[in-house]
Amino acid sequence: MFKDLNDIRLFAEVVRRGAVTRGAAALGMPAATVSRRLAAVEREIGVRLIERSARHFELTDTGKAYHAAASRLMEDLESVTAEVSGLVGRPAGPLHIAAPPDFATFFMADAVASFCSAYPDVELSMDLSPRRVDLIDEGFDVAVRMGELKDSRLVSRRLTTLQRGLYASRKFAATNELPPNPQSLPRCCLVTLDAYSAYGDIVLLRSDRPSIKRSVSVEGHIRVNSMAMLRQLLLAGAGIGLVPNKLMEAELKAGRVVRVLPDWQAPAVEAHLLYRTRALLPQRVRLFVEHLVKALESG
Repeated sequence: MFKDLNDIRLFAEVVRRGAVTRGAAALGMPAATVSRRLAAVEREIGVRLIERSARHFELTDTGKAYHAAASRLMEDLESVTAEVSGLVGRPAGPLHIAAPPDFATFFMADAVASFCSAYPDVELSMDLSPRRVDLIDEGFDVAVRMGELKDSRLVSRRLTTLQRGLYASRKFAATNELPPNPQSLPRCCLVTLDAYSAYGDIVLLRSDRPSIKRSVSVEGHIRVNSMAMLRQLLLAGAGIGLVPNKLMEAELKAGRVVRVLPDWQAPAVEAHLLYRTRALLPQRVRLFVEHLVKALESG
């Protein structure tokens, strides 16, 4: 198989970047050289690892198995190097983060900026996507996940709990009748966080007695797939919407929005930070985890 550790690093970087050209650029090597070395490895083991063409790049089943093994080996090497270097110098090296775009934008930007300022030798990259990435197979160091956790292979740290309520702009409230109870919501102009379905259920709990629950089927007057856009639409007077309370604190204090059905709230959503269960966690990953947890706990 791989007789040269450089070939392991080369293979892992090409897979992480999703293309020979991008992997070669990240490694500072000519794409032709990278392609030639990958082909030499495939000839040596007698099987293709990557199906690739000008428009297509996909790991074979054998390639997936080799990539998993190569990733674990590179993790171990990086971990040992990080632990040793942490004793004599500052943390350095790549840090790959995956997070939902809205959560990252609203809640992580300040913490990421302060972390990069404190540790300038860390090369931080963020993949902002609503999909649930596979940390182990896709080579991410940490990922933020909202809601229920299912992956027992990962270590989790709670970042924050988002309490959610219904809001509308002061302008909208002045010209529209606000619902007196949850059952009145279907008759209102609602902005919902699902661009692909007109219908959905809003679950509300009594703030003073959470055991009292109402589930209301509503039709979204406007449907979007971005919390940032939903918030802006509410501020612009488009209707009533369900958003995390933290995103409306300043606007509520300034009188730009009103709380709709203030005695009711949606079930809270927890945000967790996930990372791989490795005996030696790289110093840069450990520092980022602690930095982000502390920032969001105090924020």
